[in-house]
Amino acid sequence: MAEPLTNNPDDYEDAKMHEAALVAMETGNMTPIIKQELRCLIQSRRLAEGKSELYVDFVPPVMTELTPEELLKKENRREQNRIASRKFRRKQAFSINKFKKRIQRLKSENTRLSSELSSLVEETNSLQGKLQSDLEECGCAISTVASDPQSAGVYIISKRAV
Repeated sequence: MAEPLTNNPDDYEDAKMHEAALVAMETGNMTPIIKQELRCLIQSRRLAEGKSELYVDFVPPVMTELTPEELLKKENRREQNRIASRKFRRKQAFSINKFKKRIQRLKSENTRLSSELSSLVEETNSLQGKLQSDLEECGCAISTVASDPQSAGVYIISKRAV
């Protein structure tokens, strides 16, 4: 810790800032300088407002050994966490498998429907070709009934005038 050369508080703050700068240069981390600047800013504002200086000493927490009861409680929590994690992973795997099966089922249905569509389009084209050739043979013409919306898709076959 930085010790001031005199009893002047500014010297103490300068020493602390110098120490923070050295730590920052050694570690490459700017945090110590930023913290020291914030401390100086807070102190100067407190003094400007007529408040007393704020002294904060950091005391690292004392690590004590856990009692057998606390160790048991800690182990129980870990075991419960392991069980919950295992349950979550199992549930997640089940969900993934369910979605994979659904995707496979939808793909096969899509393939089946595409095949059926191709077959129906081919059958439609074949039937239209047969109809056209039959109409040409008998000399008939096809016209649609467009004026009546309820009879959409209704065709009238009539003999051509020769």
